[in-house]
Amino acid sequence: MMSLFLFQWAPDRKGLFSGFIVAGFGGGSFIFNYIQTSYLNPHNKVARVEVNGNKYFDQEDILQRVPTLFLILGGTYFIMQFIGCMLLFQPPSTTPSTQEEDCRAMIESEVNEDGQAKTDVNVIAKTPSTPSTPIPPENILDPPIEVHPVQIIKTRAFWTLAVIFLFNGLGVIIVSAMFKAYGQTFIKDDYFLTLVASVSALFNASGRLLWGYIGDKYSFKLGMSLLSGLFCILVLLLTVTSIAGKYFFLIWICLIFLTFSGNYSLFPYAIAQTFGLRYYSINYGLLFTTQAVSGLVGAIITTLLYDTMGWSGLFFLVSGMTFISMLLAFSFNAKKPDGSDI
Repeated sequence: MMSLFLFQWAPDRKGLFSGFIVAGFGGGSFIFNYIQTSYLNPHNKVARVEVNGNKYFDQEDILQRVPTLFLILGGTYFIMQFIGCMLLFQPPSTTPSTQEEDCRAMIESEVNEDGQAKTDVNVIAKTPSTPSTPIPPENILDPPIEVHPVQIIKTRAFWTLAVIFLFNGLGVIIVSAMFKAYGQTFIKDDYFLTLVASVSALFNASGRLLWGYIGDKYSFKLGMSLLSGLFCILVLLLTVTSIAGKYFFLIWICLIFLTFSGNYSLFPYAIAQTFGLRYYSINYGLLFTTQAVSGLVGAIITTLLYDTMGWSGLFFLVSGMTFISMLLAFSFNAKKPDGSDI
């Protein structure tokens, strides 16, 4: 819904402005990761309990702070959301109806008290008080067709987008949920792992702007093909970081976050460009239901399959899914009204 609101401000920059919106979501971890760690684990204690290869904290002072942390975060989020909602307003617009009202007001002001016109009304009617400003072509919302939600599920383009989002979403969930646990296998510094999460959040935010710009400048097809291919390679080689050291791990995770972050700016752009803005909220909502499936399947994979697959198998599975996404993105054949790729 927020993307649709921003599209009214910049209809010719849908990808970039989608990136702006979700950049705040992706970059919030940069601040709140430090807040959470500083509050929960101020003395940088090490997780001591290991269960199925994952390490957990069992220190009583850390565990007792968890309920209070939720209250602090909840109150903070409420205040921030409230301020944000109060700052929302519609963009200014000049429409023909507004110009007609200005013209009518000018005509009325040119009439004497006895009802006689001071000047020729016909001349005034043909000459508005402000010159008519044509709407630039780049500000006309495209595409000209608007696809109803009932019809969108009958299109190949929608299901192609849905499968790509499903597979990439699975990769995002698995990597986001497990990268710290994987890092704990060879990094014994909780503060450093918090640094990794925080710095990668900045790359997560900036990546959404970058990929949104790529979508506007070139196309969703090119952007998503490149994104999925890079995601595939980076995750496939993630196990190399255990040999290269913790700073290489930091760099690699930042690159992964920089890459997969583009999903959340490119897909809103693709829906708006392919199916129009009239039903955008519902259409994008239909597409986003794939993330509910990704969340469920991702939880099953990380809790059940990890025991049999191990880290290498888990990362190989993610790479395989994103490789399929790359092939599907390359085959995406929706076109703009001028015949170019979306």
